[in-house]
Amino acid sequence: MTSRRKFTNKFKTNAASLVLEQGYSTQEAAKDKGVSQTSIQRWVRKRKAEMSGITLQGKAITAEQVIIKRLEARIEQLELDNNILIKASALYLHSNTKR
Repeated sequence: MTSRRKFTNKFKTNAASLVLEQGYSTQEAAKDKGVSQTSIQRWVRKRKAEMSGITLQGKAITAEQVIIKRLEARIEQLELDNNILIKASALYLHSNTKR
């Protein structure tokens, strides 16, 4: 059984740029990089989406998208924490006004 090969984000970005910036066909880029044409097509699709500001499901390709995903997750966590504090404050104030 063969294990799945893993490629770095830099490798994927470079492979996608062959198609997007240098005019290679997906077949030519796949042959040049030694990967399947399907992989190249997927990386090109993700790179196009990221270039337009959209992060598709799964891992981001560019370093900027990785940072954006991390910051979005941090914002979500901070919003949850803030909501908990708001509710706790309301409960505390409510319990103190009953005395």
